[in-house]
Amino acid sequence: MDTHEGQYGRFKVIDHLAFGRLIWRWSNDPDSAPSSIEELKAVLEPGIALVPTRYTTMRTVQAGREEFVLRLPPKHMINNTVEELCGPSAVQEATYAVPPFYSMKLRAPDGSAPVVTNTKLNNGDFFFSRVADYTISVCR
Repeated sequence: MDTHEGQYGRFKVIDHLAFGRLIWRWSNDPDSAPSSIEELKAVLEPGIALVPTRYTTMRTVQAGREEFVLRLPPKHMINNTVEELCGPSAVQEATYAVPPFYSMKLRAPDGSAPVVTNTKLNNGDFFFSRVADYTISVCR
């Protein structure tokens, strides 16, 4: 699921911190944000992120303080992921792939890596929780 090519291509983020700092800069100066896929690729590739090849156009939206922008994913994309994680051929014991900064932040005080299990939250439920989080999260 981390490929940026094909009809289900997703951003392949290489440097989450650099990407987040760019978004911060663009939020403070929207005129500095890329206005086309070509400009976005020029800024992000190859060191920050690979832009999905399926994208041909883009739109930048910045919500105001009193406006919530409900961003819905493309139907075929969310359904593809639900099928992969919850469908009959889903491997329930598989580890859900999350960006590496999750484990960096969640390391134990002794520096050991967290133990990822599916005992309390299966991959499908984790995905739906992430969808809710990134849909309503506004920089927090």
